[in-house]
Amino acid sequence: MDAQRTPSCVKGVLSLTQVPLRKPVFVLGVMRSGTTFLHGLLAQDPAFRPPLLYELLNPVPPETGAGTKDDPRIAAAERVPGLFQVIDPDFPSKHEIGATLPHECYHLFGSVGLIDKVAQLFCFNITMYEKWWKKSLKREYMVEFYQDYKKALQMMTSKDEDVGHRRLLMKDHLHSLFSESLLEVFPDASFINPVRNPVDIVSSWCSVVDSLLPMYFNPGVITKFEIGRRVLEDIAYYTSTFLKYRKSCDQSGRQIRVIDVHQVDLVRDPITKVKEIYSYLGMELNSDVANKMAKYIAERKKSRKLQRHQHCCTDYGLTEKEILDKFQDYISYYKISV
Repeated sequence: MDAQRTPSCVKGVLSLTQVPLRKPVFVLGVMRSGTTFLHGLLAQDPAFRPPLLYELLNPVPPETGAGTKDDPRIAAAERVPGLFQVIDPDFPSKHEIGATLPHECYHLFGSVGLIDKVAQLFCFNITMYEKWWKKSLKREYMVEFYQDYKKALQMMTSKDEDVGHRRLLMKDHLHSLFSESLLEVFPDASFINPVRNPVDIVSSWCSVVDSLLPMYFNPGVITKFEIGRRVLEDIAYYTSTFLKYRKSCDQSGRQIRVIDVHQVDLVRDPITKVKEIYSYLGMELNSDVANKMAKYIAERKKSRKLQRHQHCCTDYGLTEKEILDKFQDYISYYKISV
């Protein structure tokens, strides 16, 4: 479904409002903080309903065969991972992506009228555009956006056999910019917020941006120094915006359902951390699901040994001290060891 068709399509299907979305869970952490690993790990539990890449690219299910091998959306989405690998053969070591794997909400955002995340992340010399959306996307606008986003999710899940019985499991760091508006539309939502040493976040994201820039620019047009500056400011904006909201909730006494997950702890002992998350969500981790998760962890470790993502902030004109100074509030609030 293209961006021009989606809003009218979403708004025009009145029966979608009857599709239940029960206690959705949103993974909010910024890119490279462990969100993809955590999202994929939790998705091993059939109690969760993560959106898959092919659904996010086209949330309108076919009349028949939705979610099966005959679903035409899957074949269309299979081109996307291949494109990334053509641009950077090492990309699988940096980010897990597949047509039938869970992925990020940004593919859906463009369809329901939010900012173009790809342009915002990977395009340069768009200062005026950035100033505009940071100023214009206020609470009222975003509440209306999330109402359309909710209808898109209802459309996406409308052909599920167990519709309404699984908890939606969404992931995108952009949700952290608009948490207050999100909660107006999804008042029973819970947040999972992975956090990580900002030096690792920034250097890793610099490497990913560097890999994907050939999709948009000729080689050498954007320097590594420019990548470093842009990534540093972007990550600081995302983390500080959500932190400001968290602090305002702390000061006002407003209770929000959020658990912070340290990436280093998640990697060191994933199952223990998952048990803590389940306790927070009021869920039980049974042995069958735990075994599925253990298998997922083992397979991921094996692939990471074959292709390990190497990155260093100094390659992009940044120093560890500069990054740590920039993120002092983030480090202090979440008690991150550096």
